[in-house]
Amino acid sequence: ERLSRSFPGDVGVAVFDVSDRWLASWQGDRPFPQQSVSKVWVAVGLLDDVDRGLIDLGQSLTIGRQDLSAFNEPMQVLVKPTYTTTLDDLLVRAIRDSDNAANDLLIRSVGGVKRIQAILSAKGVTGIRLGMDEKHLQAVINGLTWRPEFAGTSAISLARTRLPMALREATLANYVSHPIDGATPDGTVEGLAALSEGKLLTP
Repeated sequence: ERLSRSFPGDVGVAVFDVSDRWLASWQGDRPFPQQSVSKVWVAVGLLDDVDRGLIDLGQSLTIGRQDLSAFNEPMQVLVKPTYTTTLDDLLVRAIRDSDNAANDLLIRSVGGVKRIQAILSAKGVTGIRLGMDEKHLQAVINGLTWRPEFAGTSAISLARTRLPMALREATLANYVSHPIDGATPDGTVEGLAALSEGKLLTP
């Protein structure tokens, strides 16, 4: 509580001792926006399917401009006009580069955010909500509705600048207070502990 109050913003903190099994937290049961932290849970969903033999990380995909997402997606420079790669490569790009396009393609490969949510729930991971894929989430946060022409372009940024500032600020404030991709500090740290202890995936 002391550390949290000294932070110049609104924050939740949770600490879980994996040996003695105690949990200490401040605002631990309150959902906070995840943004790219959610890529960890997408990876868990994907790798669970790998564990069960439903997905092969060596599977090849050819990506076109229509498959791109919004904002941070370094991979888009490789799509000229297409780029052929593997799920393994997309997983690395999603986690290492926080690539939104790579993450959206992984979500699609697993069967959507609802299926990933179901996988997490079946494994006892609670307090974590994915909400929607990256491109739809970023559009909503910015007061927009996703349109195909936004994919891999600056069009979404341009559309955002055309909205009244009051609307943009209200939309962002609503997202922060009621995050579509909200996760509680308690749920997050317990999920990470379960992952580190080998309870979510095989070695």
